[in-house]
Amino acid sequence: MDSIQKTTTEEKITIDSLDENIDESPNSETKNTSLDRVIEITKLMSHDTEKALDTINTINKKTEFLAINALIEASRTGDAGKGFQVVAESIDVLATKTKEAVEKMRKETISKMSELGKIIEEQSVNITGNRLADLALTNIDLIDRNLYERTADVRWWATDNIFGIALLSKTKESIQEAQHRLGTILKSYTVYYDLVLVDLEGNVITNAQADKFDISNQNFASKQWFQTALKTSNGSEYGFQSVHRSSTSGSHTMTFSCKVHENGDPNRPAIGVLAAVFNWDGLAQQVVNGTPINQDEKEKTRVCIVDENGTILADTQNRILDKFSIPKMNDLFAKKQGFVKISQRGEEQLVCHGLSHGYETYASGWHSVIIQDISNN
Repeated sequence: MDSIQKTTTEEKITIDSLDENIDESPNSETKNTSLDRVIEITKLMSHDTEKALDTINTINKKTEFLAINALIEASRTGDAGKGFQVVAESIDVLATKTKEAVEKMRKETISKMSELGKIIEEQSVNITGNRLADLALTNIDLIDRNLYERTADVRWWATDNIFGIALLSKTKESIQEAQHRLGTILKSYTVYYDLVLVDLEGNVITNAQADKFDISNQNFASKQWFQTALKTSNGSEYGFQSVHRSSTSGSHTMTFSCKVHENGDPNRPAIGVLAAVFNWDGLAQQVVNGTPINQDEKEKTRVCIVDENGTILADTQNRILDKFSIPKMNDLFAKKQGFVKISQRGEEQLVCHGLSHGYETYASGWHSVIIQDISNN
């Protein structure tokens, strides 16, 4: 391989273009905003109707009191007050009927308005839940598509015979050539922190960032990326180490690895392993922080990527590598997509989920989660 034919601009998905792949779904946001307004108006109408009925009741009680006083005065005046007594009795009957009508309206109308409000509120929750679940699925799809490219990178680079020569001869000249090639690759692929070449015992031969990170005397035989690479059939497969904090850079990284074979031929014996240390934060935090959520929702919304063990891999609250746990989590994570309404720490919340369905030959198997507090105003 005399030159790097594949460049960052040729990748299907790059970190800089992630925002272009996100559908902001403006229609669903507008629809939900309208429903929220309807809910607010319904609650106001119910409140105003209740106040009006209370006012009518107050007036009615005064009317009843006047009718009683009128009856008392009519009885005192004898025959002269009989006509007034008839009017007073009619007022009393009218007051009684008004009271009954008010109570009936209170029971039926207010109850129906309350029921209507609950139906609309439930519909609003469903729309929000489905919208956020769609966004969650989009997030994990972006992650999977990008990581698929990373698996392709390391498998392709491992076929470069310059690395095979360095592993077999281990001369100063061959190692310098291997380091130069790794450095050239790294300049074009800025999504990586480093590229590392090790022998079959895990001893470092060289790395792209040798001037910055001196790891020449280190052994990586115990690392997961090294062990998983050795377990692969050949260089057409890849090894992997999930998100972890790098002891060298202090950042969160993922490492993809691949066997290096003689002459770059996967049918010939393996002679070492090539590892690509990926800048995980640069991808994942941009995805979760860039989730297209309305500005007024951001403060009450948390976006995460969680692995199959419940470890948080990316988080708008930056609680990376903490454990994620919510009520009904197992039931929710068992589905490809969906949402649940939960109560946690005195707050009603929507938890919306999308499960990795993979891209091409890669699937992380991870979960994308969006949690949003539900307003009870």
